[in-house]
Amino acid sequence: MDQFRDWVQLIVPSLNLFLILFGVVKVFNRNEQEWKDKERRLAVTESNISNLQAFGLDIAAMKTKLAEIGSELERVRNRLDKFLDMHAAREKEG
Repeated sequence: MDQFRDWVQLIVPSLNLFLILFGVVKVFNRNEQEWKDKERRLAVTESNISNLQAFGLDIAAMKTKLAEIGSELERVRNRLDKFLDMHAAREKEG
């Protein structure tokens, strides 16, 4: 019976130590997973910001191009108005 008690006295503290170590490892693993998840989300956010910056540059380039097209359309309209005015004046003369 003494031998059984000795084994129990040896196993119980060892089991407690094992359970404490298991809990500590589990907490560290959970924290590591949370950090990996946060790093992944940060990488996705940084990628989205880069994409938005690229879109912003594209929009600025499109704005410039649209302004050029608008000024070209105005120039063509003015030339067409002059041509139509000259044509109308020639028809009145002739």
